[in-house]
Amino acid sequence: MFGQLLAAQKVDTAQSYLKFIDSTHEQVVGQTWNYMEAYTARKNDRAIKGQRKRLENVLKSAIRKVEKIEAYDEQLKMAVIKYLNGNLSIVKNEFLQLIQLEDQEPLSMSEIELLQHIRKSILQLRTDYDLAILNYGNKYDFKILKNNSTLARQMSHTIELYDYFHTIQIQFLKLQRADRILWTDINEKSIVSLKKDAAIVMTNLQELETITNLNSFNEDSTLIDILNDMSNYLKTAVSEKLPAIYVIKEDQLTGNRDQITRKTERYNQSLKWSNKNRKHIYELWNSSYPKFLQKHIQSY
Repeated sequence: MFGQLLAAQKVDTAQSYLKFIDSTHEQVVGQTWNYMEAYTARKNDRAIKGQRKRLENVLKSAIRKVEKIEAYDEQLKMAVIKYLNGNLSIVKNEFLQLIQLEDQEPLSMSEIELLQHIRKSILQLRTDYDLAILNYGNKYDFKILKNNSTLARQMSHTIELYDYFHTIQIQFLKLQRADRILWTDINEKSIVSLKKDAAIVMTNLQELETITNLNSFNEDSTLIDILNDMSNYLKTAVSEKLPAIYVIKEDQLTGNRDQITRKTERYNQSLKWSNKNRKHIYELWNSSYPKFLQKHIQSY
């Protein structure tokens, strides 16, 4: 994060204006951190909604301050207002959508896609803001270094944490969606339809193997281990458990009743195995990822 003024070599009034901008921005970053803490804890919706509203109000206040004060540099003023308005739009629109999605369908792919969009938009706004500050420093001969305050480090760490989490989460949700498609209404599915769904699972597993940046986070492999468990469960399901189901489906087509009791038993065992393992992995993921996020937020 840029914006921390270290030295002014020539113009004091330009320095004071930059200090004002930096102070105003720090208030926004502080409330953003409060919102991220509430969002990560997820202990109650009221806290998240309250911190979102406070962030909206802080942004509105910051915009009024920047608009009201006499600008030493009009170009910087307009860049800061654009940055603040861009963030305000996200807080008023995308953040509200995010809360609504969580209320309706926790951990949906729509939520993840929205989070990615928010991250991309905020990153672009921040890149433009940092460039404006650097240009201002060059224009008035200021020496500006990266902000290394505790708050700045916390925000940087939080962004890194959520980028990692969403990368793992997206892959888990893809596998979860393929798994649900595979087993939903399995008794009524034709063998052709079942094999088609199994092929979708294998495609997702193959795509997962091509991703090279799925590692631990700060030596914590909790989430990647669960993702690997999910992957191994699906590989076993397709290669070892589905064949018993295929046999029954084929016999239904041909009318073959040979060894039907043994085949039916294997069919039921495959379904029971799948239900047991799926439930375990889903519950493990749902209980582990909030603890993972809170652990790494609180550790910084």
